[in-house]
Amino acid sequence: MKHITILIQAILFLGLSHISRAQVPDITAQDLKDAVEFLSSDELKGRMSGSEGEEIAAKFLAEQFSSMGLELIENKGMQYFDVVTGVEAGEQNMLMINDNELKYGDDFVVLSFSPSATVEETGIVFVGYGIILENDSISHNDYGDKELAGQWALILRGYPGGDKANNPYAERSGEREKVLLAADHGAAGVIFINGTAFSKEDVLMDMFFDKSAAVAQIPVLQVSREAFRQATKDHPVKALEAETDTDLDQSDPSPVEGIRIFGQTDVRQTQVRARNVVAKLPGIDPYLKNEYVIIG
Repeated sequence: MKHITILIQAILFLGLSHISRAQVPDITAQDLKDAVEFLSSDELKGRMSGSEGEEIAAKFLAEQFSSMGLELIENKGMQYFDVVTGVEAGEQNMLMINDNELKYGDDFVVLSFSPSATVEETGIVFVGYGIILENDSISHNDYGDKELAGQWALILRGYPGGDKANNPYAERSGEREKVLLAADHGAAGVIFINGTAFSKEDVLMDMFFDKSAAVAQIPVLQVSREAFRQATKDHPVKALEAETDTDLDQSDPSPVEGIRIFGQTDVRQTQVRARNVVAKLPGIDPYLKNEYVIIG
């Protein structure tokens, strides 16, 4: 309803602005009521991007703009663009740790903001929580001054201290931010893992679309704690075994000897074609008519 109200206000503003140049009938309260009721009606079924309801609403607005004397631009007032409405895992996700091939869905998953990419066999570096936080009271850097140089970053989910009240690390705990930091430090990809305090049951994340079409620079996976430990039992990650994750201090990142990982991610985006309705109210001032004010 908020979007509809803003839109009707824009229509009203544009209509009233144009009355001095053309005899456009007054816009009455009933006109506004009718427009709101139509745009919010069951007939339009929510006007979801790319839907028939959105198309009907767009044509209605174009007609309203045109009736006020505005000039429809683009394609009869329609400016088309693609919108990502969802993501799903494809069939080509693969993770090999040494000679162990992990099973998708049971042992590992791909995150929704991962690109579809392949990382040829390379090493892995455990970087604790993968957090950098510098302020007046905290100096925490899980990367130190080291670069990952094309290796995987193994990162714990969550943050030091768990869910303590007003934990300053919480604001740095998002997976997207951690992946961005890892990429900035030269990681080829990120593998997230649950610490025991963070998730005793070791739950793998669902393929959740967070309404952002932004895709990470590097592939992003999550592996189950047990699957990772089984695959690396001959070369255990000692810091990971010792953490159980509530009070893990900042890490001293170094490659884990004896572990080689091949990873492939396959993420499919669902896209629909949506549209803006674009119209122009020509100016009449000889100096200002070549300048534009955009009303959304």
